[in-house]
Amino acid sequence: MSNELVLVVEDEAIVARDIGKRLEGLGYRVAGYADNADQAIAIAEKKQPDLVLMDIVLKGKKDGVMAADMIRGALGIPVIYLTAYTDETTLERAKQTEPFGYIVKPFNDREINVAIQMALYRSTMEKKISEREERYRDLFENTSDIIVMLDGEGRFKFVNQRFYNILGYTPEEVNQLKIFDVIDPCCLEQCKHNFQKILFVQQLTVETVFRTKQGQKLNMEGNCSRSMSPGKPDWVRGIFRDLTERKRSDLLRESLYQIANESYMCNNLQELYAKIHAVISRMINTNNFYISLYDRETDQLAFPYFVDEYDQTPSPRKLNLLHRTRDPLILMGDLNDGPMAVTTQIIAATGTIAYDRSARDTALFHAYDVQSGQALRKIGRASCRERV
Repeated sequence: MSNELVLVVEDEAIVARDIGKRLEGLGYRVAGYADNADQAIAIAEKKQPDLVLMDIVLKGKKDGVMAADMIRGALGIPVIYLTAYTDETTLERAKQTEPFGYIVKPFNDREINVAIQMALYRSTMEKKISEREERYRDLFENTSDIIVMLDGEGRFKFVNQRFYNILGYTPEEVNQLKIFDVIDPCCLEQCKHNFQKILFVQQLTVETVFRTKQGQKLNMEGNCSRSMSPGKPDWVRGIFRDLTERKRSDLLRESLYQIANESYMCNNLQELYAKIHAVISRMINTNNFYISLYDRETDQLAFPYFVDEYDQTPSPRKLNLLHRTRDPLILMGDLNDGPMAVTTQIIAATGTIAYDRSARDTALFHAYDVQSGQALRKIGRASCRERV
């Protein structure tokens, strides 16, 4: 037998008690009786019934439709209307409260039992669906991956919170964008080709480069698939994970090997300088790059290798206090600001000058510091060999 708790809301006491007896005869428990909206809401809040049987006509200024709307909205308790009123206006108002049933008086025990059982089943299913949706929503919003859903033209239909956090766009901006608008120009054509391919195959793994709103490049790997409506693709789903740090680490490790190898393969220091410049330029912009050597006897820095968009090779200069540090610095258009890195023996320094402050990237800066340390050690050893 059923054991669910049912609240009876009816303005006529005799009718309410009759409904209560019928419910108990069907195996339900009665949470209480109410003849007005405020009383019904108060009992519902206190007893938390599984279901409410609600008459539309109640005592007081608020009718059953208003009471049902408050109970359903605030407490999530399903409501069945139990009334003699079937006019269109009343029905339209009642529909807005999303009732779980509508029984017209007079009714028999079988009708009310079927309505209650159907309402309770629907309520249980809706709760399960809601819980499942909440789990998926939590997974979508808290994953470390970027998740997007696109229409057949590439317009964003859904993105998760990670997309906003990483790429820096607002929801209003995303509504005006296509996936191609956040792809770096270096792989835009390939992205368009892959998108068209996804529309005709079930699944595709891709590598691409996203570009944040601030212009930063992010290496991404994505698993993409599409859903089909009859005759055409409905939407495209993409789950992207950030490969930037992994690729940066791989590139850094490779560059360190290359610098070490070039230090033995090059015939002279000038050739080594050029090779170091080429290796470092694979990771960061080194359009403006220099290598300086320290002469202990004169306490001066000379610049045997100097490439710059605007300036000529500077003459040797005294080593000031700012240079006597191993902390890396970024030169913002002024060579006197200091070198990017100096060995503890202050034998040599490498530097790259950024005239555009938007080029500053802390992670790349750290990688360059590691590269620079390796380059300076090899320059120091090569200098000793050349002097010998």
